[in-house]
Amino acid sequence: MKLTVGQYQQLYAIEKSSDPYEDKIIQRVSVATGKPESEVEAMPLTEFNAINRQITTEYNALRLNPKPISFLKANGRLYQINYKIGTLTAGQNTDIQWWLKEDPITAMDKILASVAVEVKRYGWIKLPAKKRRPHADIAADMQDVDFAQAYGCVVFFCKIFAVSIKSFLPSLEKQMKAKGKTKEEIQTFQTDLMKTLDGFTM
Repeated sequence: MKLTVGQYQQLYAIEKSSDPYEDKIIQRVSVATGKPESEVEAMPLTEFNAINRQITTEYNALRLNPKPISFLKANGRLYQINYKIGTLTAGQNTDIQWWLKEDPITAMDKILASVAVEVKRYGWIKLPAKKRRPHADIAADMQDVDFAQAYGCVVFFCKIFAVSIKSFLPSLEKQMKAKGKTKEEIQTFQTDLMKTLDGFTM
């Protein structure tokens, strides 16, 4: 069973919710199968339990041994991931760090949309698309990406930012001050970001 970024994000939200366990497993199977909860509730128990076990296995296994890859396929489009941090704008760096601080899983589609470049095939040649689509549209595409592939990309950026965070702090602080953030808010943000990065790079 393969899970997309969108499906994994939904499962992740269910896992973190305070709903009763009985409701969670119904929701999980609904997300993984694409069936309404009413249909899931009507499933034979053996089928339901088999699917739920498979979800648990995949959910836990997908985050083991993440590896970054160069290209991602989504909604019939091909995207190349830009791993060259130095080519990103100050605004892109700030946005990525903000989403990493919030939660790399919840914001995975937005993070990927900031570093994904749509490419077109011309025979054996791949070239960047002439016009970049809106960030929100690319993020919507990223929800359709295979989670195992996407996760490796995001973990790569977590590791990069964890190592080089000190060099980014002056630019980050400048960007946040321009947005009206106080010194205390900036310090809290930086502390929370470091905690999140540590959690994803250990």
